[in-house]
Amino acid sequence: VILFLFSATFFLRYAYQNNWIGPVGRVAIGELVGAGLVIAGCRYLLNGWRRFSNMLISTGIVVIYLATYSAFGFYNLLSQQHAGIFLAILILESMIVAVFCRSSVIGLVSVIGRLMTPLLMQADHDAYASFFMYLAALNFGVVVALCVQRWRAVGSVAFVGTQFLFWMWYDGNYHPEKFAWALGFQVVMFVLYFAQCLVVARSQNRTADYEDLVRYVVNGILGFIAIRVLTLESWSDWIGTVAILMATVYAVAGKLILTWRPNDHRLLLTSLAVSVGF
Repeated sequence: VILFLFSATFFLRYAYQNNWIGPVGRVAIGELVGAGLVIAGCRYLLNGWRRFSNMLISTGIVVIYLATYSAFGFYNLLSQQHAGIFLAILILESMIVAVFCRSSVIGLVSVIGRLMTPLLMQADHDAYASFFMYLAALNFGVVVALCVQRWRAVGSVAFVGTQFLFWMWYDGNYHPEKFAWALGFQVVMFVLYFAQCLVVARSQNRTADYEDLVRYVVNGILGFIAIRVLTLESWSDWIGTVAILMATVYAVAGKLILTWRPNDHRLLLTSLAVSVGF
């Protein structure tokens, strides 16, 4: 899968640099190859070749993401509005495939491939709006899947990888004029993973494991750090208010958990501990 991902990436970049075919042709080749791999994987799955089918489907999903991301983040073939629609459809489809196949491998490999795509397909200019839309859509799909399936590592890899990409972008490309996009993205990230934990506590008959608890805590800490860093120059006087707001949010979450899942003592006490910490 990794070999195929790099091969597809270098093909798209090399074809662009040497002007072999037009951008539409390059993207179309990537989409067709990815779709062909997914179809082949489904056929092998029906024949009982589970591992081989997982490999093919995972590769196909990653190649489709690679081609789609290059269409708006590299070649500017799509507007931001249309790109967001395409990404939402692709993420929904990939998560449906992973849930249908009951394969955390497909979910994990597709997440890793999607996180690698912005690194491999870097444009000459900072397309930060497309970058944030892409990552937000990626994590939305992961959160929806986690509300249905109890997959280990998938959510944590998506969360940690996304934060890593964000801070890499911040270190090299941040400017105050991009403040709204950066802050909005971090707020979306916090809301997604915070809501995922509450939805699971409300709808599923299971207690939070240690991975859920760590992600629950780290999500609040990193969200607060991001707000602090982004508002340091112009809104630093409000950071105490933000801390009180975060404490209130986690206290309310503790009250909801006490109502919905009174036996989940670990999640309840973790919520209260984070609230007291803020």
